[in-house]
Amino acid sequence: AGPMASRERPRRRRSVKPPTPGKQRPPLVILIRHGQTTHNKLGLFTGWEDAPLSPEGRAEASRAGALLAAHGVEVDAVYTSWLTRAITTAWLVLAPLDS
Repeated sequence: AGPMASRERPRRRRSVKPPTPGKQRPPLVILIRHGQTTHNKLGLFTGWEDAPLSPEGRAEASRAGALLAAHGVEVDAVYTSWLTRAITTAWLVLAPLDS
């Protein structure tokens, strides 16, 4: 630990709390990168090539959705690029939030 270690404040964990009756939740912006692709798995550059998600990437997206659902997050709008990996990630993240 360096000289700054003693002055660092512990990180506070933030969670989404249910709104107080009669009050709205504050706006929340969530940024999620697409899950791992088959190209990522092989160490290849993906760029704009429309590589599909790997099984691990699909699992990552599903876990992200489960985590958001566990924290009571409600989603009003979703924006993605036109690439299949981004759209598939969005659908997998949203699935647990639809119930």
